[in-house]
Amino acid sequence: MKWVGIFDTEAQSSEIVCDPVAGLSTIVTRNGEPVARIVPLSFAGIREFGFDGGLGRLAGDFEEPLPTDVLATYYK
Repeated sequence: MKWVGIFDTEAQSSEIVCDPVAGLSTIVTRNGEPVARIVPLSFAGIREFGFDGGLGRLAGDFEEPLPTDVLATYYK
């Protein structure tokens, strides 16, 4: 794992984005304090992705239309 200051991320963006392919993580800091972490994605399942230090999954019906009662709350 490497640490990179937020102002250095632009200059190192290609490297930072390619590191997860090799399984490496990067911590982005501001004034020496960690503010973000760039981690490799898990491709064990196509619907898995990394966040909050763990592994999350999208619901199987994620791309399905919302139920009409839920949609109604947006179009009052």
